[in-house]
Amino acid sequence: MLGAIGLLSLAHIFTLIDLNWDQDNCSFGPVTNDKYRELLSQAKARQANDWPPLVRDYYKASLMLDNRFNDLTRGMTSVYERIAAMHAVMRAMGAVYNNWTYYPGDRFQKAAQSGKGSVGFEYNIDINRLGFFAPFLRRAWLPVGLSAGSSGFGSYPLPPRDQRGEFAFHIHFQSLLDPLPTSGIDGGACPPVPSLELSSAFEPVAVAPRK
Repeated sequence: MLGAIGLLSLAHIFTLIDLNWDQDNCSFGPVTNDKYRELLSQAKARQANDWPPLVRDYYKASLMLDNRFNDLTRGMTSVYERIAAMHAVMRAMGAVYNNWTYYPGDRFQKAAQSGKGSVGFEYNIDINRLGFFAPFLRRAWLPVGLSAGSSGFGSYPLPPRDQRGEFAFHIHFQSLLDPLPTSGIDGGACPPVPSLELSSAFEPVAVAPRK
């Protein structure tokens, strides 16, 4: 009996090991991997010492992720730094990048040309990495939207992000009634970034917290 419990405990611990090291080998346009790793180190330190742990509530946890991002990006205006910081916030807590929202062609270009809509990035996480204990229904889906202007990325009851360059974080916890969407297209190990010509379309005018 004790042996079986020990094996189950080891199996549980093994699932918490992050095997996606390639996702921390990213660079983001002019943001080098060394700079990204500085942001990742800062995010991990703040998560351990400053940021409160996430709660299992969609609305509150989504706002908490917003706050983490805003804290890490204070003073940043470059879209490349801000995408790198987004990835650092997610990777610091053990989230795994899966894909970015599928649209035919370059989504950055389409959003920049129209001046509205958003570009979406999608992550998943085993919620046991967040400090919960969940032997079943362990997955959470974390979509992040980067707005290009009006009609930005939103999900009720949180309002959309309608200001250019704003990021909106969401976390959906798996349940029997909500199995969560399957992953879309493979996004590779690292989130994409816009070209230098399009970068200004995704840099913020002003960033205000959601209420």
